[in-house]
Amino acid sequence: MRLLQSALVATLTAALSTMANAETGAEWLCKAKHAAGFVYKAGQWSSTTFQETNEYIIRPLTEEEREDTFTKIIWPDSNYGIFRQGSTSVYFGCTESFSGVGYLYCGGHTSYFGFSNRNLRFVHSQQGQYVAVVPGLTDITNESANTSYIEIGTCQKI
Repeated sequence: MRLLQSALVATLTAALSTMANAETGAEWLCKAKHAAGFVYKAGQWSSTTFQETNEYIIRPLTEEEREDTFTKIIWPDSNYGIFRQGSTSVYFGCTESFSGVGYLYCGGHTSYFGFSNRNLRFVHSQQGQYVAVVPGLTDITNESANTSYIEIGTCQKI
């Protein structure tokens, strides 16, 4: 009997925690604080830092945004979206809702955006086209490849 009670309490606690973390309708403004990555100069890749000014909005997608053709193809079944500040286009779709520990994962083909509504921090990484440089197979060269980078920052509820 005690085992059944313990299992029931654990299940209810997890369910309530997940519901509390969902924060239905909540929105956040996120600002990048630091960024580092790689740049191709003088015939070689080297590490570098960037002056970061990127800002993002995290919010639930509207029904219209969910039905957008691009969103449906790239991020089907997304509930939340990441938007660049000032843009109405979905930058990342988030196919999962907040986890039981308040984490939201949003990914693309070559990018990733993670956010915690508990510590209000985010990380965004972009592998760029670095891995797509395949002589004879792609037209992408070291000189034309997008720069790979990672940025971190903080968010506030709006």
